Amino acid sequence: MTKIELAIKALEEVPEDRRDEVADLILTIVANTTATESSLTEEQWAEVRRRQERGFEPADPDHFDKLIARLS
Repeated sequence: MTKIELAIKALEEVPEDRRDEVADLILTIVANTTATESSLTEEQWAEVRRRQERGFEPADPDHFDKLIARLS
């Protein structure tokens, strides 16, 4: 038996008064899993693009050691 078949069998055993609630949860999960739209606003996407254009500057791996040495 596949996992989907096991899930359907388990759902059939859910009490009648809870089935709509469970169905709503499943539909929400499926919608979120298959959604291609982003939850970011246009302003947030603009900020993402701005930061990507700026490029990545790796941090100094010794930064904290130097800071602790300076503060000691």
